[in-house]
Amino acid sequence: MNNLNMAGQQRRKSLKTSASAFILALFLSAAISSAGPSSYIGLKKKLLIPIQSEFDRISKSYDNEAFMRGYHEKLALIDEIAELLAKNVQAIQSDVLAGILDGDAVPVSVNARSMKNKRFNWPSAAEIYNDHRGEFSATLPTPSIPKQELAILREYYGLSVKAATEYVQRQGKSIAAIDENAELEVAKLYMVILFLQVPDESWSSGYIDQLPEKIKTAKIFRAIEEFSLTINRPFSALQFAQYGQKNKMGLTEEACKYLFKTSTILILQGEYRKAIRCLKASIKEAEKGDDPASLMKAYVQLAQLYEQMGHPKLSAVTMKDALNSQSKTFNWGHAAMLRLKYLYKSGEFSTVLKESPKYLEDVRCQLYLPQLIYISWLSCKQEKQAFEADRLQQMLLSQFPEIPLCADMYFATAMSALAVGDYAKAERFLNLIEDKFPSCSIVL
Repeated sequence: MNNLNMAGQQRRKSLKTSASAFILALFLSAAISSAGPSSYIGLKKKLLIPIQSEFDRISKSYDNEAFMRGYHEKLALIDEIAELLAKNVQAIQSDVLAGILDGDAVPVSVNARSMKNKRFNWPSAAEIYNDHRGEFSATLPTPSIPKQELAILREYYGLSVKAATEYVQRQGKSIAAIDENAELEVAKLYMVILFLQVPDESWSSGYIDQLPEKIKTAKIFRAIEEFSLTINRPFSALQFAQYGQKNKMGLTEEACKYLFKTSTILILQGEYRKAIRCLKASIKEAEKGDDPASLMKAYVQLAQLYEQMGHPKLSAVTMKDALNSQSKTFNWGHAAMLRLKYLYKSGEFSTVLKESPKYLEDVRCQLYLPQLIYISWLSCKQEKQAFEADRLQQMLLSQFPEIPLCADMYFATAMSALAVGDYAKAERFLNLIEDKFPSCSIVL
């Protein structure tokens, strides 16, 4: 009897789920049929009605002026992007609908179905942004015309942008309550035009304040933060990461901490390009705020990352940039040592020997003098400059006889003695290594 009751409950539950899926499918079908570029045009016309005639008059008056052509070009771009966004939203809606009709359950969580396998091949939010950001690098023209007319032009442009973003928001409402992945995709699409309008370094919490309340959730902000990193907007990512926190990361030091920490996580995840963007942003922020400690950390990690990626030449270039930093209290000696290290690893031995004398004589490099001498000595060996190599070897052995780097020089001397058959000398220096550096291992 109990089994019969359980079977009946299961059938009722299955029917209820199927009915819910069917109702949602019908709802989405209606939403999709009304979506698309045409509804965006309708929304835009509705928003522009109050100033359309005045804009047309101004446009006709200055029809041959370059600034007016500039406005029309920007407005055409907005329409082009809005059409792409509209088609993308429509594709997401169709994907959600197809997912519901393919199964007998409504997707209820972000893990229920992956938007990465969407059925429609429209450009993603990141692709739309990257394809058009160059066209938005120039600001709107500011012609010498009456203020009232300039205000109309600016308002018309602003309402066109609003129409595009509002369209995405409206169409996204039919998805948000059903599929969390789709909701996040729509949120990214919503941000595309806004990001195109505002340069990364100018993005602030004030712009986030103006976003619709539906978007202001921790889940969506995390998605937009990740999206910002993907499209090379680390400062925007920072603003979304800190938004709403009591202790905001407004200070340079705290901003650099976020960017550095994020880069470390991205490196561990193998997201090297995103990590590079974060580190470059951290460098820029540290230079702006004169934070030498954060500046050095970012430069060093960026150089290490390039080396990890197999590009020690880029590491050497990075440390050259560090040496050219304007920070007064920057650890210049450390940067100089790393510059020579990466030049050596790049096979640029002659460049090491060209640059090393000025570092060896610079008082800022005294803490790193042993390493500088050692790298210069190695480069001399590679360049077959025996006399200079001997001079550097004597310099290191006489000034820093106890440091482990000397062991490599002792070993090189022993090998040279063996090569000419001087076994007594070779044995003497090998014994020196064993006595003074029993556990030493030389690795540059």
